[in-house]
Amino acid sequence: MKYALCITSPEIKKEFIFSMMAGSFEKKLSDMADFGYDGIELLCGYPRDCDHKYVLETCRKNGLEISDVSSGAVFTATGLTLLGTDRQKMKDCASLFSDMVELAARLGNHIVTIGAFRGWAKDVGSVQIAEEILADLFERLEPKLNDYGMKIALEPVNRGQTDIFNTCAETLSFIERTGSPNIGVLFDTYNGDAAEDDPLSALKKTLESGKLLHFHIADTDRMIPGMGKIDFTSHLRILKDGNYKGYLSGELKSGPDPVVAGKKIIDNMREFEKCI
Repeated sequence: MKYALCITSPEIKKEFIFSMMAGSFEKKLSDMADFGYDGIELLCGYPRDCDHKYVLETCRKNGLEISDVSSGAVFTATGLTLLGTDRQKMKDCASLFSDMVELAARLGNHIVTIGAFRGWAKDVGSVQIAEEILADLFERLEPKLNDYGMKIALEPVNRGQTDIFNTCAETLSFIERTGSPNIGVLFDTYNGDAAEDDPLSALKKTLESGKLLHFHIADTDRMIPGMGKIDFTSHLRILKDGNYKGYLSGELKSGPDPVVAGKKIIDNMREFEKCI
């Protein structure tokens, strides 16, 4: 299995709860490489301000890949979401996301993620209207996605954070209706545990659909794997049996010592791997 951690891109100066490790960007990546990680999930807030050459060089220096470009820090950094009550802000956010796709292409990456960054359907009137807005955005991005060979990974997120695409089944149904080959699923163990009646079955069906693009690891309450109730061994077995080749990326609370947490994540996951 290939492992990554969520790391904020250098232009983000605000603290972000899910950004792991500590110190400078160079220090974070150096420590990650020492711990045995394979890549980073780049949390980007201002894609036009991100020095992609510096990010690439620092990754290469430490033998790390970029697993994906994540929109997870956008709201914290900018206050923007794809769905909202302010139409101009929605337009600005759609433009920012388009810039994020271009940044990912410059980084040689092929996946851009959308989690709670999508916002709330209630702010635009209904789930149906929200789906139409997002489908229109993806349709307009389709030529760019095709040109760059990019994929959008939609993350099913629990009902405490959004009211649209809470389960894998809802997300897969929307993807099928768009007819786009460039949209897939990001499965998150924390959200799966919180929103799915049967998280393992949901993961298996997502794999069987051929739409699983990315995978987040976090235990109950966004803790380090092994500290809560989630059965990571069974998740890993399904991924192995389904021939999943993508990354497993830690998206969890960094806690009082994000460096110690970063090491525990990969150490614990390697132990779970021994059981499959």
